[in-house]
Amino acid sequence: MQEQMIDLTVFGLPGGQFPGFAPDHELAELVPEYSPHHVFDTDALRDFLAWVSQPDGDGFYIHGPTGCGKTSMIEQTAARLNWPVRRVNATERMELADLVGDKSLETSESGNGPETGFQYGPLALAMKEGAIFILDEADILNPAVFAALNPVLEGNALVLDRNGGEVIHPDESFRFVVTGNTAGLGDDTGNYVGTAQQNLATMDRFWTVELGYPQHETEKKILTSRFSGKIDPKVMDQMISLATRVRSAFEEGTMSATFSTRTLVRWASMIDRYRRASVDDVVAYTLKRAMAGRLPQHEQEAVFDMKKVIFE
Repeated sequence: MQEQMIDLTVFGLPGGQFPGFAPDHELAELVPEYSPHHVFDTDALRDFLAWVSQPDGDGFYIHGPTGCGKTSMIEQTAARLNWPVRRVNATERMELADLVGDKSLETSESGNGPETGFQYGPLALAMKEGAIFILDEADILNPAVFAALNPVLEGNALVLDRNGGEVIHPDESFRFVVTGNTAGLGDDTGNYVGTAQQNLATMDRFWTVELGYPQHETEKKILTSRFSGKIDPKVMDQMISLATRVRSAFEEGTMSATFSTRTLVRWASMIDRYRRASVDDVVAYTLKRAMAGRLPQHEQEAVFDMKKVIFE
């Protein structure tokens, strides 16, 4: 990939340049789609750019509540830098072979039936290509599987025992990013079922950055960038106030689900779609379908009580 300096104004930052890649490189199909509506958290962006410019053998671990924009921050940074990305969602049953590759049956060129070949996994491919590898929800992984990646996190080569001991030296542009709902030390809130306490030696190999839900004005910018002229600014403020109140109730343990920024955008999108429909209260109608409908009945009633107060 041909390197190219990128103007920092694409991030909404003051003048300056940052190393990236030309937009027409051979891995352009792996570059995430650019969204002009993304609003960056300034601190998280600063940390990520500082790390991606010089990781020094560390990975990057970004954690925070569901739907707060962890993965989108990484992908939208990559989109502006024209940096290819390979992204995988972790599961409890994921094995090392799912990441690095394994033998599989392939159609033979001779036509004499299937033959055994080696299928590279997404991590191995990212190391070869110089892509950013994103392992989403990594705190749900079996700690032994996560710990097996320690050499790669340190910037060392990957040895593929299942492919005759092939050694893959990481391209200098390869980066390893992890997202999680917890900081990797388990969940004592009971909100993220399935997350596990990860190996301390593994967690010691990361820059660790926490990302929370945006402040009111930032969420207002997010909604405005997408729905300006479609939703009244006062209504946007009311929507954000309701989301904030639900989040507080969730943290206090009186609500079984939170109100993420992702859900807030979904709600706004539904309001935009239904605003010309013949429904009595489009805000209430879409609120139930965007978020409240997943709650127990008494919690739904609590959310709509909040809505009545905020939207009066």
